[in-house]
Amino acid sequence: MRYRQRLIARNSFLFLIFTFVISVFCHEGNAGEYASTIVIQKEERWWAGVISESHRMPLHNADYSFDSYADTAGNQVQPLLLSNQGRYIWSEDPFRFEFTNGGIHLYSRFNSIQTGSHGSSLKDVYQYASKTFFPPSGKIPDPLLFTKPQFNTWIEFTYNQNQKDILDYAHKIVENGFPPGVC
Repeated sequence: MRYRQRLIARNSFLFLIFTFVISVFCHEGNAGEYASTIVIQKEERWWAGVISESHRMPLHNADYSFDSYADTAGNQVQPLLLSNQGRYIWSEDPFRFEFTNGGIHLYSRFNSIQTGSHGSSLKDVYQYASKTFFPPSGKIPDPLLFTKPQFNTWIEFTYNQNQKDILDYAHKIVENGFPPGVC
């Protein structure tokens, strides 16, 4: 009997904690996410920074979703969407978006999604986004990047970058008759 009472008390306590967590962190969308919606304008088309999905662009009223928390699209994704009417969606953090029912539904764990417009065309907003979100550093790249072959360790190792494997990779490049280059 005592065991059953302790079990009921423990389960009641866990249920209260669960209810509290859900009530604190729920905000439209999934638990812990901030959500907003952008209405797609008439004749508006969007391009998303998901390189492997470029064949599906431009996006408009077709159902489409992407979650950059769960998928980096082969390390070829950027948290940026641009429209042919000069609008943008940007975040320094990964976020999820869905094109459904004439809108773009945005979900972020960090409430870090910025939206806005600049100009009235894809060219205008592209130039703005380039300068604002990807500003040049003003530094000139190392001349070796223009005069020697470039070998990509991200293709070779993806996220497992370490000194031993990179040195082994460099040695194998030379051992197999390729000219030394930049990794």
